Amino acid sequence: MDGVAAVRDHAAPRDTCQEAFMVTEFNQGNGSVALDQFTRRNTGRTVTVEVDSKEFGAQHESVNAPLRGVASDRQEGRIAIMLGPLDGSEGHLTHMIDAPTEVAIVTRDDGKDGVLRVANQDSSTFLMLEG
Repeated sequence: MDGVAAVRDHAAPRDTCQEAFMVTEFNQGNGSVALDQFTRRNTGRTVTVEVDSKEFGAQHESVNAPLRGVASDRQEGRIAIMLGPLDGSEGHLTHMIDAPTEVAIVTRDDGKDGVLRVANQDSSTFLMLEG
């Protein structure tokens, strides 16, 4: 089972997911700290962003882009995923997730983050990290 499947399939037994991956879920109280730590560990890594919505199904929003960061705006009630070159030499993309209800990070067996999942009532956004 890959990291995305581990996060998507909440019905899978936990020991199945933990053989090669560890899924850590966060609530609104500790989500900001977790996202700050996630950003520090992963800034600059190549990522793919996939949005799986009830209305449109699964679609890639960005492929092979460098991660600039992930931040939680508790006042606005949203999470931002920021992509683009760190030196600002080219354009950037910010994907906003309004009213998030779940945040989960899948850590691979080598200790690196593999997937960040942010869900709200209408969709799930998967940030898949390469390398």
